[in-house]
Amino acid sequence: MKQTYCINELAQDGFGIRLEFASGDLEDVLAICSANADVILSRFYAARGLMLIEGMHGVFKHPRALVELSRLFGSEVENYHQTLTSPRFFHDSEEEILILSNEPPCNHPPPPRSHDDGLKVQFPHQVNWHSDQSYRRPPPDITLLLAVRTPPPDQGQTLVADCTSACAALKPEIRERLRHLNGIHAPSWVGRSREAVEKGEPILDLLPHQLPQRHPIVRRHP
Repeated sequence: MKQTYCINELAQDGFGIRLEFASGDLEDVLAICSANADVILSRFYAARGLMLIEGMHGVFKHPRALVELSRLFGSEVENYHQTLTSPRFFHDSEEEILILSNEPPCNHPPPPRSHDDGLKVQFPHQVNWHSDQSYRRPPPDITLLLAVRTPPPDQGQTLVADCTSACAALKPEIRERLRHLNGIHAPSWVGRSREAVEKGEPILDLLPHQLPQRHPIVRRHP
């Protein structure tokens, strides 16, 4: 039988997988994902929730394919026009796709740099580690990122953390303490974060979909 796809480890420690296809045709990719969803998802979750697919350039001309690919992880794909997302993040044709760019009209600001012009990645120097839109109820399960233009290796600003291994590395008594704790989540721009309070930023009135949500500090997936 002809092999149409393969799954390889992305890193030696087992964090992440690389999904490769014999054909780069988008219709073939979507059909393979649909027909082999159970196998792919089993490997995805075993690899602690990180998957890389290269060669998806066809999505640039057919962006709907990205929405269809996301259905591998579940049938519900949010419509950003219905979540009160700012229009500057909207995709030209697909309401389920959000654009992040430092170019107009998005104009996403660059992160603050340290005194040596570097980018700090550890807390508390870097406080931007997050799970996308965790203030939502329920919060999103999966984030799909499509790199339109990949930056040079020393300029990328997106990192993915292996939180499963980080939690496992904690002392048993700390893990047990965290197991019983909840966090209160709210959007970062409404003046309710610790940093906003310390800076004296105004506290904004919350819209119905922005009301704080309580989630476990440690959440299991799937």
